[in-house]
Amino acid sequence: MVNPKCIEKEAPVAKVESKLERENGKGRQIGIMGGTFNPVHIAHLVAAEQAMTKLRLDEVWFIPDNIPPHKNAPLTSAKDRATMLDLATRDNPKFRVKLLELFRGGISYTVDKADLDYDILHINTIYPDSISMIKQARENNKKIIYHAHSTEEDFKNSFMFSNTFAGLYKKWLVYLYNSADVIITPTPYSKNLLESYDLNKEIYAISNGVDVAQFNPTSKQINEFTQQFHISEEDKLVISVGWLFERKGFDTFVEVAREMPHVKFMWFGDVRLSNPTSKIKKLLKELPKNLILPGYVSGDIIKGAYGRADVFFFPSREETEGIVVLEALACKTQILLRDIPAFDPWMQDQVNCYKEKTNQDFIDYINKIINHELPSTVEEGYKVAKERDLLLIGKQLKEVYEKVESL
Repeated sequence: MVNPKCIEKEAPVAKVESKLERENGKGRQIGIMGGTFNPVHIAHLVAAEQAMTKLRLDEVWFIPDNIPPHKNAPLTSAKDRATMLDLATRDNPKFRVKLLELFRGGISYTVDKADLDYDILHINTIYPDSISMIKQARENNKKIIYHAHSTEEDFKNSFMFSNTFAGLYKKWLVYLYNSADVIITPTPYSKNLLESYDLNKEIYAISNGVDVAQFNPTSKQINEFTQQFHISEEDKLVISVGWLFERKGFDTFVEVAREMPHVKFMWFGDVRLSNPTSKIKKLLKELPKNLILPGYVSGDIIKGAYGRADVFFFPSREETEGIVVLEALACKTQILLRDIPAFDPWMQDQVNCYKEKTNQDFIDYINKIINHELPSTVEEGYKVAKERDLLLIGKQLKEVYEKVESL
């Protein structure tokens, strides 16, 4: 299967083998599992088995990183990690170990920008380095899809000076989005916004999606969360997730919490990286005692928070979709939203969520929800999440890819 000595091959040989691997893979359904595998363990193998079964894959390729960009260099040598992978996977004939990244050397990235062995460039970022990728794709007759997550509207009222630069930001977005053959954006609302930009491109509304299987809080995750933050069974808990922006409604969240001292409020989001405005900075200095700011958390803790919360309160003033809303729906958390156009028509008041506009209405509805005076909408909300499961979103994306290929 793998001879770890091949790590020492010269780079030209590695490039030839890399190309052969790609050619041999055509026509088969292949899953890729990347990582440092430092060391490989049973969870890697179980996840690969589950993916192979659920997605009906012909093979799963394990591709160890050389040096990951987000970590220090692995303590275990590349040769030893390759040997461990060989031993761990050799009993499954559908598992294959590929040492392409070890051949390549240096830092391992998801994308090799010099590799033109693709049909469609799908751009998700709006940073300057996207321009070089787009130019290279155009020069080589590749099709381009731009995933338009950003708008001028959701740039405003965010961080310090965002309003000052909003006009220039819109011009930059128009320039980038016009470089594409087609545009994908998360909701009908964001599609309508982009159409008002006079882009003259076909625009598809496809949700960002949510991994419903992952956002399914277990009792263990809920217990870990409650223990870490000292949440008792008697506590009524309201949570939200996001940057500490006015646009996200952080100011509203604080004001509502101040009026409800009998309820615990938690806002999950990185304070420093939010680059808060003067208004938010002032609020941060005068937080009510019942409001906790845990910072950014992920994994089991945030899933436990969704699972334990009595209310997911999201008072955002502007969104293109709101991925955290999808996460809360998948976790079957009762949702209270600010009534804004981004949530129409897919989030329906009193059907799969509750919607309100004023602080007093938010307070009234939170009280009614925690006192069980309103019908639960979580089951209908869960249906919304299932309709946006990543497997279904993948099929929608595939349809767009096929249309773009035929252009």
